[in-house]
Amino acid sequence: MPYVTAADVRLWYEEHGEGTPLVLLHGGWVDLGSWQPNIPALARAARVVAYDRRGCGRSTRGTREHSPKAWAADLAELVRGLELEQPVLLGLSYGAMTVLRYLVDGAGPARAAVLASGTAHGFAGSQPGLVSFPEMHDRLHEVRVPTLVLHGELDPVFPLSHAQELAAGIAGAELVSIEGAGHGVNWEQPDAFNHAVLDFLARLDGLPGAQAGQTGATLS
Repeated sequence: MPYVTAADVRLWYEEHGEGTPLVLLHGGWVDLGSWQPNIPALARAARVVAYDRRGCGRSTRGTREHSPKAWAADLAELVRGLELEQPVLLGLSYGAMTVLRYLVDGAGPARAAVLASGTAHGFAGSQPGLVSFPEMHDRLHEVRVPTLVLHGELDPVFPLSHAQELAAGIAGAELVSIEGAGHGVNWEQPDAFNHAVLDFLARLDGLPGAQAGQTGATLS
């Protein structure tokens, strides 16, 4: 069965298509099925790898507490386990913030990033299902790969200004705001979302930093 085994968890994943590795990180407490409106289109241009975050879908819960560090480490294990060289990382909401943590920590290789419905604002709380994330504004300059920031104009969770701050803090980042979309931008406006991602992938070779990418740390 398609699992990657990390230190304390088994991550369920699916692969579709061929070409540049494109790893999809879902948001919330759903699973890789949340990418249903996007995978068929994206898989025509890339090797799409979608996985269930620990504790979601068919992935196991593991013994570690849910945290940005644990989620970034899981992503690094997936990338290493599937031998993905210089993948493009696409995360939405919690997924976007996991990608951001992975990049600034140098957890593993990356060629480029797509941050959808994300934020660099820290938040904390004790509500069920809410995982605290640290403030990241002062580390955005550490992202050194081509980055597309995607955001719904009507996002009620993280206002568009959060996306503007992300794009302003990451050197060379592009910002695409999608009309008529809220936080679930990939579901609410899938055609516009897919078009923006595919356009970014098509132009990737010509963007500064895409060839070098990020090598990341060597994980033990």
